[in-house]
Amino acid sequence: MKTEHLTVATSPTFKAFLLRQARLQNIDVSELIRRQFHPPAETATLRLLTHQLRQATKRADKALDASLQAIEDTQTRIQQLRAAARKESQ
Repeated sequence: MKTEHLTVATSPTFKAFLLRQARLQNIDVSELIRRQFHPPAETATLRLLTHQLRQATKRADKALDASLQAIEDTQTRIQQLRAAARKESQ
């Protein structure tokens, strides 16, 4: 990988924070920043799959709602037909 150097001015507190975070992950600060702002391809794939799953879930919710409404409508119609049949048989 071709690399270039970047100098960043920051507070001592933020520098210490970056060092701690890198140490916790057993990586250097450069890798920590790369991972944060240039995630691996797997992360992009997971984001895409998550988006697709959310969209599919929305469609499934709408389809289930429509199915439940159709069931309720059918039950109401059956009750109406039964009531009408009872009136005719009396």
